[in-house]
Amino acid sequence: MRPPYKHRTGARPPMRIVAIACALGAAATLTHAQTALEPEEGGLDFKLQGEFFGKLETVTPMGVQVIALGGGKFQAVFMAGGLPGQGWTGERIEAAGALSGGTAVFSGNGYTATVNEDGSSITGKTAKQELFTLLKTVRKSPTEGWAAPTGATVLFNGTGVDAWKEGTATMDARKFFKPEGSSAASGAVTKQAWNDFTLHLEFREPFMPSAVGQRRGNSGVYLQGRDEVQVLDSFGRTLDYAASDTMPAKREAGGIFELLRPSLNMAFPPLSWQTYDVSFTAAKFDAQGKTTAPAIISLRWNGETVLDKKTLIYSSLLGDVWGPTPGPLRFQAYGDPVYYRNIWITEGAAAIAPVPRKSPLRHGRAGSGTPASLSVDGRRCPPRPAFGHYLLPAPHGEIPSSRGTVL
Repeated sequence: MRPPYKHRTGARPPMRIVAIACALGAAATLTHAQTALEPEEGGLDFKLQGEFFGKLETVTPMGVQVIALGGGKFQAVFMAGGLPGQGWTGERIEAAGALSGGTAVFSGNGYTATVNEDGSSITGKTAKQELFTLLKTVRKSPTEGWAAPTGATVLFNGTGVDAWKEGTATMDARKFFKPEGSSAASGAVTKQAWNDFTLHLEFREPFMPSAVGQRRGNSGVYLQGRDEVQVLDSFGRTLDYAASDTMPAKREAGGIFELLRPSLNMAFPPLSWQTYDVSFTAAKFDAQGKTTAPAIISLRWNGETVLDKKTLIYSSLLGDVWGPTPGPLRFQAYGDPVYYRNIWITEGAAAIAPVPRKSPLRHGRAGSGTPASLSVDGRRCPPRPAFGHYLLPAPHGEIPSSRGTVL
């Protein structure tokens, strides 16, 4: 399906698109009563949701994503082979669930399962009557915490918002960056503009279990102010409908809003830090303002390349009109508490090679705790979570594996 309209230099979108933009702007003023910014604020629903990994009794790996839907309701997605980017074969079985005596109980498509009271594991049975016990897994992007290289422009590192136009961004007490604006078409805009560039950023989605669709942690990053890399809580969402190239898939995280869909849903659970690494080559124009070469984008999301050298020939909805001049970055303010950190950019579109597929995640040792002084490859390890696996980022430099290091 083609995009709903074509931008021409100096052209404006038709009134239908303007009406949609106004509706989106109005949605940005909505308040969400059930919003948690920290895990302890999420209650039992947050404790039980998340990612799980292990093996069936036949030694076949399997991953499960448990999504909180608010009001004590959940959805479980059973994934053959492991989690996305870590062995998943593409098979997806869904089951509905609900709170029951402090646990979450699921049933559907022949599967039954229960997340235990502390959220550390899920046990159950497949449609083939295979038993399983899977541990909660805390994944980390292999590019999380990447330091800005020499010559990069640091847009935000927790010390201030001087790189942004006044009145469009704030830094909270946690030293997180939050775009501000009056509508979905507004947000934090950089003072500097670019043509070709490589961008690194880290974002964190709020826990909004009762919200749905575009109201679930919505933000976005407009490249040159024109094409929006969608930022959304897409954890557990299906991309099956993307096979027919339909519009909704292009509104999920990891895609270019209404233009390109991601090849894989690499969303981590809400309140996890996630990463985008973007390589962007600007479109070329002749002296009359006619496009002679399209823009090219590659996007790596949590270590997996989900857009690989894709062409862009239109501006996204709410984006500035295409043209030959450099453009700034705009971080969309949609009214949801989406936060960013570690944002930096370099001149020139560096190659972002696809990450080679590796074997499925190995079992981690749960519960013992990692000494704070332990380091891997010279990097200080954070404490081990109370349960499950912990994946450390890969060393700085090109990503050798999407798994990172399993302790």
